[in-house]
Amino acid sequence: MSALAAGHLGTDFANGALPALLPFLTDRFSLSYTLAAALMLASAASSSLVQPVFGLWSDRRGASWLLPGGVAVAGVGIALAAAAPSYWLVMVLVVVSGVGVAAYHPEGSKFAAYASGRKRASGMSAFSIGGNIGFALGPIVATPLVLWLGLPILLAVIGFRSLAWWGLLTFVPLWEVSLGHSKSYANHLLALMLLVGGLGTIVVGPAADRVGRRPVLIASLVAAGPLILVFVAVGGGLGAAALALAGVSVVGTFGLTMVMSQEYLPRQIGMASGLSIGFSIGLGGVATLGLGALADAVDLRTALYVCAAAPVAGLALTLLLPSTRMRQKLEPEIAVP
Repeated sequence: MSALAAGHLGTDFANGALPALLPFLTDRFSLSYTLAAALMLASAASSSLVQPVFGLWSDRRGASWLLPGGVAVAGVGIALAAAAPSYWLVMVLVVVSGVGVAAYHPEGSKFAAYASGRKRASGMSAFSIGGNIGFALGPIVATPLVLWLGLPILLAVIGFRSLAWWGLLTFVPLWEVSLGHSKSYANHLLALMLLVGGLGTIVVGPAADRVGRRPVLIASLVAAGPLILVFVAVGGGLGAAALALAGVSVVGTFGLTMVMSQEYLPRQIGMASGLSIGFSIGLGGVATLGLGALADAVDLRTALYVCAAAPVAGLALTLLLPSTRMRQKLEPEIAVP
């Protein structure tokens, strides 16, 4: 029940963030009150009117993947809407986020009913309070996030990269075993990816200092998707080499994105570090649950293809990132008791 309530919090957090975004969007696009209200209408309609469709789908076929999928779509949709370059793209992304909200609720409510046993009313109250808290937190958290320059886009990039990372970490051994290789071989291949990725950090850091943060991050994301595809589609020695290089693209940029987050918040480097390591990487780990559900519903190959697609989504957001300020020395504020 705690997990279901937490998912409910996540989806309604995305819903609750939109009202807080309206003043920023109104200033950015010089919106009339009617156009601002139209965004709220789009959110309300997409998050509610299609819920019966998802409910019917759940009843007829079962759709547990809607739980992680709904949270992910709701969150990613509203995050992209905050950085979208045009009003109509904001509208589309608000609708996408609303569909994620709509997808989660019927399946979440159904499982809440199952998990409650005989105390169904009490259980549904616990499920509902997660949504209430999420909706209340949306305006509180969304405002400082929008004010933090390019950091929210960067966190989304880290999240997509982390989805690829956690997906490979989880499914590479399982994939190799499914192909008939020994468990020992599968784990050695995983170790190769981790080792080469760790060594790649030594190369990526100096390269970013020399040619710039964003160009190196873009290059790593450009390479990551095709390398993962080669690993899955080709396999063998070439696939192993591609996986090792994918480790460089994914693992090797952890320090780089940490530096970028600190340079976006030079006076709050502790908060920036916590967000880049904990919050965004944690989101990638949570999204891995969705990959597992996808692997169960379709197959493991498809889940790995999603891992290959995740860096592409991260690349699209990276292109929107402003340049960070390369400072010789970070100067955090000193707390005075």
